[in-house]
Amino acid sequence: MTKQKLDLELRELKLGVQDAGDIDDSMAFDIADGWLMDNPDAPTAIKKYYGATDAQGFVANRIC
Repeated sequence: MTKQKLDLELRELKLGVQDAGDIDDSMAFDIADGWLMDNPDAPTAIKKYYGATDAQGFVANRIC
């Protein structure tokens, strides 16, 4: 996964969450978990491009 594709996917995910309304941290982590299951190469890309070792926490923070 390229950095551009990763950024696009995360941006689209964040927009979808914003459209759904206010979410709490628990919901953000659940959404992140589901998204990571659908994108198994994302944790490696997140670590490579952002240095984050906790992919679920990284995605949850980006969308919340």
